[in-house]
Amino acid sequence: MNTITNAFKNKKIFIPFLTAGYPTNEKFVEIVKMFDQIGAGIVEVGIPFSDPLADGKTIQYSSKYVLDRGINIDIILDLVRQIRQSCSVPIVFMTYYNIIFQRGIEKFVNDSKEAGVDGLIVPDLPPEEAEDLIKFAKGKLALTFLVTTVTTPNRVDKIINKTSGFIYFVPRLGVTGIETELASFKEMKKYIVGLKQKTKLPIAVGFGVSSKKGAKAVYDCADGVIVGSAIIKFIQENIDDSKLVDNLRNYCREFVAK
Repeated sequence: MNTITNAFKNKKIFIPFLTAGYPTNEKFVEIVKMFDQIGAGIVEVGIPFSDPLADGKTIQYSSKYVLDRGINIDIILDLVRQIRQSCSVPIVFMTYYNIIFQRGIEKFVNDSKEAGVDGLIVPDLPPEEAEDLIKFAKGKLALTFLVTTVTTPNRVDKIINKTSGFIYFVPRLGVTGIETELASFKEMKKYIVGLKQKTKLPIAVGFGVSSKKGAKAVYDCADGVIVGSAIIKFIQENIDDSKLVDNLRNYCREFVAK
C-alpha cells in the first residue's frame, strides 16, 4: 500500500491545498508543517502554471503572485526537501502536464520522488493518454485521477484501474473556487455511494468545499475533504499579518475530521 492510500487507513482525512511558494517560500514551508501539526492526512501542493485549466481566480491569483517572484520547479523541489527535514506528512503535487512534459516525464518523476513527493494529480491529463506517466511513476509516485458527476460509467472504470492513490471526486462542474460552494450534498452522496460500489480506493472530494458544513457533508460519505481556495483566500486577506500562520492554524482546524 502506497503512502497516499495508507494515509486514509481507518480514518477520514483533511487534505489542504497550498500553492507552492505562497505567500513566500519561508511561509510556505512553515504552513505545510503547520498542516501536519493540526492533523492533515495529506498536503496537496500546487505547482504554479501560467495557463491553468482547473483553477479558479483565487488559486490563479496565488500562482501569478509566486510566478512573478520567480518560483520554478527547482525551487519547489528544494522547498519540499526542506519540509522533509522535519515533516513526514504525505505530499501530492497538483500540476499540469506541460510542466511534467517539459522537464521530461521520467526526470520529473525521479526528481519529485527524490525530493520527498508521494503522489501526483494531473487534471489536464486524461487516463487514456497517461501510459508514459503511469509507467515511470509505478512504484515511485501514486497517481490520482479525477471523476466528475458527468464521467460515464465506462470511463469511471478506466480511471479506477489506472489510479494508485485515491479517487479525486469533483462534485460540480467548473473550476476551483469558494464562490461556487457545493450545490447538492444529496447528489454528491449518491455519486460517492456509486463509486464505493466499484472500488476500494479512498475517495476525496474537492472543488467547492469552503465551510465546516461542507466539510462535514463530505466526511459523512467520503474518505477525505480537499480545501484549497478558501485557504488561499484566507492567506491573501491576511498576508501582512505577523500572526498569519497561527490564525490560519485556527481557521483550518475546523476542516479536520472529528
